[in-house]
Amino acid sequence: MAFDENINYQACVNNGGAGCPSLDWGIVTDVERAPVLEVSYGSDAALAGIAFQTSGVYDLSAFICGSVSFNIKVTNAGSNGGLVMKVDCLFPCISGEQPLGDEGTNGWQSVKIPVADLMAEPEVLELTNVNTGLVIYPSFGHTANVIYQLDNVRWIR
Repeated sequence: MAFDENINYQACVNNGGAGCPSLDWGIVTDVERAPVLEVSYGSDAALAGIAFQTSGVYDLSAFICGSVSFNIKVTNAGSNGGLVMKVDCLFPCISGEQPLGDEGTNGWQSVKIPVADLMAEPEVLELTNVNTGLVIYPSFGHTANVIYQLDNVRWIR
């Protein structure tokens, strides 16, 4: 699923971003990695992002000393000031935003964000109540024409 400022931050749940005016997503074949998720933003994109959300909540407290990990490749940085990631639990519970900077702009890169960093104040991530294991989006005001690919998203103990 995704969220989009252009529809008052409502969710877009159809495959490929139907109903999301700012972004599209789908599975593409990357020569280095085979099938990967590709997310692309239009020239007039607002703040929008992709979210890996479940229908229920999960207790991920066993990962408190671990990390959220994924591989990323930015194929078009547009005017982007870097990507941002976070994790959500049932509203209003969210993690702190973690800037990714220029990760992935020079080809595939592995990213590991310590869960402890996600739990830093002022936001409070409740690991016993997680329903969105990864949210990723371009930095605010810098979404136009951004295209990135994700692979191997996982939580590591």
